[in-house]
Amino acid sequence: MTTIDDKIKLFTKFTYDKIQAEKGIELEKIQNMKEKVIKEEEQKIKKIEDLEMKEALKKAELKANEILAKAKSENHQKLLNLKEDLIGKVYKDVMNKLMKFTDKEEYKDLLIKIIKSTLEQCEEGEYKMYLTIKDYDKYYKDVEALIKEFKNIKVTIEKARQDIIGGVIIEDSKNKMRIDNSLGVRLKDSIWDIGLKVTENVDFEK
Repeated sequence: MTTIDDKIKLFTKFTYDKIQAEKGIELEKIQNMKEKVIKEEEQKIKKIEDLEMKEALKKAELKANEILAKAKSENHQKLLNLKEDLIGKVYKDVMNKLMKFTDKEEYKDLLIKIIKSTLEQCEEGEYKMYLTIKDYDKYYKDVEALIKEFKNIKVTIEKARQDIIGGVIIEDSKNKMRIDNSLGVRLKDSIWDIGLKVTENVDFEK
């Protein structure tokens, strides 16, 4: 025989099961919604991360290009400094060789040829001729004898006030005409050729 208590228990169970079923459905909906929201948020986060990654990569690339450009600039400057240093060393070495050459006997013949060629460019008038102190002391008489061959010009031989290494400088008495056939000037004029030779042997475009 069913009692009221049994009915209560039965109703209670029925109601509980019903509520549990309803709650289960609700919980499932909530769980599904939760998972959907989580998935959507994860996608948003991924998009943000992808965007941030792209921005980071872009910044990194810009920084890398900046560093590369700076390195290239520094490298180019180093190469330019190297070029100037090489040219300076070549120039100094050639100058030393020229100075040693002026001590040799064969230099005398070259000096006389330079002086003769220079005097041939002079028109009638008075001139001053500048020689190095060493050449003045060693070859004064030879130069004086050469000058006497040029009847239309009067030349006074003097010691150069500057280091011209060798060769000769001639100026007219009115300082309107000057011919510089000194070895020092010839060496300076050859700096361009020295630079080209150095550049040919070193790649300055890297």
